[in-house]
Amino acid sequence: MFLMNGTKSLEDKTMACVWCGIQVGMEVIYTRRSRKDANPDACRDCRDFRTRSGEIRKQYKWLHPTMGWIYCSLWLDELDELWRPIDDQGKLFRPGERVCGLKDCVRLTHVIEPEPLTVSDVDLILCMHEMQQHN
Repeated sequence: MFLMNGTKSLEDKTMACVWCGIQVGMEVIYTRRSRKDANPDACRDCRDFRTRSGEIRKQYKWLHPTMGWIYCSLWLDELDELWRPIDDQGKLFRPGERVCGLKDCVRLTHVIEPEPLTVSDVDLILCMHEMQQHN
């Protein structure tokens, strides 16, 4: 959006988050600074997950519209390219879907473990038939 004199309005200008680099609108940052909020130059996610000094919180709580307050335990070690927690050997730590929606939550009650892979009888018969034809 341009003003009459050809300059951009404050709504169109952005600044990078001080921690993750995502773009945050300058109007939002100026509003936070006027309220003297903690970490006004950070995006919403970084403001929620970090303390005033910038350290990542070990526990995160948020208000779900129907379930109420949800408390998540965040993984503070290595993450893979999909933001899932991995251990020292590079294997997924507590693999599965998260009920809370946070990919790096490691609270046991939030993790739905994947079903073990099973092979159906039809797949076995087809595989045996294919092997017999190959031999």
